[in-house]
Amino acid sequence: MKQNVAESDPVGNAIFSLYTLGCSSCSGLERRLKKVPGIAEVNVNYAADSVQVRFDPSKVTSDDIRTFMKKLGQPSA
Repeated sequence: MKQNVAESDPVGNAIFSLYTLGCSSCSGLERRLKKVPGIAEVNVNYAADSVQVRFDPSKVTSDDIRTFMKKLGQPSA
């Protein structure tokens, strides 16, 4: 479920580094992150082993996102 965030809403952006990231785990990670309430956009960069997340900080924090990723088995920095 992708959520749209209006321009007037506060928007957070975070870039997370991912280690031991394979293509299949990227697609699963992206799909699962998009389902988290408050996340508006997810962009995985395969070459840089990173993921950029645009989110509503009143609904989810970057620490929440990092914790969720760790639960999925994707260590992040």
